[in-house]
Amino acid sequence: MANQYSGNFEQIIRNRFKCSAKDILLVCKKRGFSYYDAEKFLGFKHVTIRKWAKRFDIKLIPRIKRKEDILSTKKEQDYIKQCKKNDITKNNIFSRSWINNLKFYKSSKAKS
Repeated sequence: MANQYSGNFEQIIRNRFKCSAKDILLVCKKRGFSYYDAEKFLGFKHVTIRKWAKRFDIKLIPRIKRKEDILSTKKEQDYIKQCKKNDITKNNIFSRSWINNLKFYKSSKAKS
């Protein structure tokens, strides 16, 4: 990946894609890319793309929710539901038996 020390963003884009940086950012916007998708497409970090998009007054999608994010939210909701149950008390809240049923933690054996 290119960074701030590898040369000017505009020059690298012009050499790689044979068009201006503004044009390639508009292509990314037209394709519906997020900053993270544009990072993979252009080969620059998302913060660099965000900086140059801001200079050209171009806004890309901030971030697309991924399956992992949705799943982690569901796990968090399940955890909160378990904590609010009546059978959880101040004495057994730290018991790992009910937490393990939710598969928050991987049970692993110690290496001998």
